[in-house]
Amino acid sequence: MGFTDFCSVYAAIHEAGINQIISHMMTQRPLLFNYATDHFRARPSDFCSAINHIREVTDRGNPLFTKQLPLPIIGANGVAGLDYCFQVTQLQVDFYPSNVFSLPAELNPPLASQQLGLKLRVCGAIVCPDRATAEFYGEVVSDRFGKVVHLSEAAAREVSAGVNLKNSGLNFDIAGQATNAAVSTRDAGLTADAAAQARDSVATARGTAILGDIGETVSTRDTIALGGSPQCFCLDVYATAHMEIVNVSGVNRLGIKLDGLEIVDITPTGLENSLECYMISVLRVGILPRIRIALDTVMFNVGGFLALSVTPTAISGSVPHNPAVEDNLVKVFINVGV
Repeated sequence: MGFTDFCSVYAAIHEAGINQIISHMMTQRPLLFNYATDHFRARPSDFCSAINHIREVTDRGNPLFTKQLPLPIIGANGVAGLDYCFQVTQLQVDFYPSNVFSLPAELNPPLASQQLGLKLRVCGAIVCPDRATAEFYGEVVSDRFGKVVHLSEAAAREVSAGVNLKNSGLNFDIAGQATNAAVSTRDAGLTADAAAQARDSVATARGTAILGDIGETVSTRDTIALGGSPQCFCLDVYATAHMEIVNVSGVNRLGIKLDGLEIVDITPTGLENSLECYMISVLRVGILPRIRIALDTVMFNVGGFLALSVTPTAISGSVPHNPAVEDNLVKVFINVGV
């Protein structure tokens, strides 16, 4: 049987070719594999693994990583957070039958028919602040309702009464330093003791602050990252998956669907399961949907007179799998229409 007996076009690519493409993608589009907060823009040496890239990436001003917001600190209600990075430093694909790498026992090797295997090396770090910095922000952080924490009982009573700090003369510049830390106890209605504590607890906070009624809302435009030193780790991750043609907003795309995932040598079991849950979510939500290949929106204009549309061949007894993952290849069967 010929490859095009039941379709117009047959295309196939070997796993070695896919792995070569991935290698090129990692150096040409590093932002797909590296995620970090702004800390790492100024301190690229803090990445757990140096980002390899071709010269054209930086020559054209393209980013080396996808920017992320700081990791929230529980109890700080979005005011303070920690810098971090997440990197996929190695990625390999193995099409059925297995021959590129061995899967861990938890994924029931070898690969089942029509499956593919993924092997990833992921590295990450949380930037840990020093004790003095953490304790300083522990004194100035506000809760989500704008009630300043760590005040004396007298100050807390004033806060509960709904003091309007907007009228107290506190202004903040973009660097987050108070340009006018003087609190008018007459305008704010604070006792001298409570005013001093409000000044010390609020006016020294970094980051641009928008102050309204302290009993109602105090918010920051950006979470304050506390800085510090990165604590790096790397993990080996294995996964099984299959390929599907998925329709996204009317566009057929060739994509990878994750079936199972295993992180090697993590204890206790609950921690391993939680980390695997997060990695599965990262792949299903953040990474795999970004590396799909469009099929049916490809239009070929022939001499400006004839337009050809490309659509996947329907599944049938003659074409039982489309795409098909077999013989160390991914095969795609396509129909071409006018």
